[in-house]
This record gives sequence, C-alpha cells and structure tokens, in this order.
Amino acid sequence: MHAIAVYLKTVPPVRNPDDKRAAFEWGEKGSELNSIRGVPLPVDLNRMTGPQLYDAHCATCHQAHGEGSFDGGLPPLFHNAALGRARADNLVMAILEGVHRQLDPPEMRMPGFSRTLSDQQVATLASYLTQRYGNPNATVTADQVRTLRAGGPPSNLVTLARIGIGAALIVLIGLLVLLRKRRSSRR
Repeated sequence: MHAIAVYLKTVPPVRNPDDKRAAFEWGEKGSELNSIRGVPLPVDLNRMTGPQLYDAHCATCHQAHGEGSFDGGLPPLFHNAALGRARADNLVMAILEGVHRQLDPPEMRMPGFSRTLSDQQVATLASYLTQRYGNPNATVTADQVRTLRAGGPPSNLVTLARIGIGAALIVLIGLLVLLRKRRSSRR
C-alpha cells in the first residue's frame, strides 16, 4: 500500500484546464422552489423548468435548499465535486444511473432516472443543478445526455486498428515485392 501511495504522489493529476477552481468549492445553499409554487406543469413535460424537475425528482432527498440529508447519508449539492466541474458528465451519469455507495452505514442509494427522464429533461435538470449549486459555467445539452446514455462517444480504436492493419499489409506487400526483386535479380 505504501508503494502505491508513493507512486500516486508522483503522477500528475489529470485536470481540465477550463476548471478555474477546485470542483468542491462551487455553490451555496439556496432554493428557487418558491418561484414555481402555483405554476402549472407544462403539457409537454420536456418543457419543465429546472426548479420543477428538481422539486419533482430531487428535493425529497436533497431538501429544498440542496443541503442533503440531516444525518449526512445524502450529500449536499453545493460544495459537491460532481457539480463543480466544467464538464458535467459525472453529474449526468449520476442522474441517469443513480449512485449506490456502501462505505459505512447507512448505505447511500440514489435511484437512477434513465427510464423516467428524457434526454431534454436530464439536460435541463443537470444545467439547473450546476447553475444553482455548482459551476455556473457548465452547461448540458440533450445531445450530450444522449451520447452519455448510449455509453459515451464512439471509440477511435476500431479506426486505429483498421489503419494499423492497412499499414501492416502495405509493409508486408512491400517486403514481398522486395524479396521477389532480389530473387529475380540473382537469377
């Protein structure tokens, strides 16, 4: 374990240059839920506002002001690293897949909303959460959510493998041509 710790201290952190301060330093306690009291929900649920989505899906556990549960089992949303990054991929995946953590009792479980919320609703909710409790420079689009829901952007590995195979075939053909030329010149 000591050797692992020593090694990890030598590895530079992977960091997004767009992050101007530590992810856990963003946000403050607050609520916009009073602004939606008495306001009817839109007929098209994809047009729900961030506060409406927060009230419907998050406030029960994270409380109206984002302070989390009083026993500490559910984290506050402000000063939360998942909401403080310039890219909100971790937040989107937490909304889609949920969070299941078993460190010490009590076990912490946040349900996933991948079957309940559309890409647009997740984007609206994630953007609201980052604006209200996290890094206000972070924005989330429905296209980003769609990509993350599908498992992330497509990998370039297949393309690179095809290029590598093509290059290897060209080298192999070149070697065969050279060998034939040498054999025919010796005769």
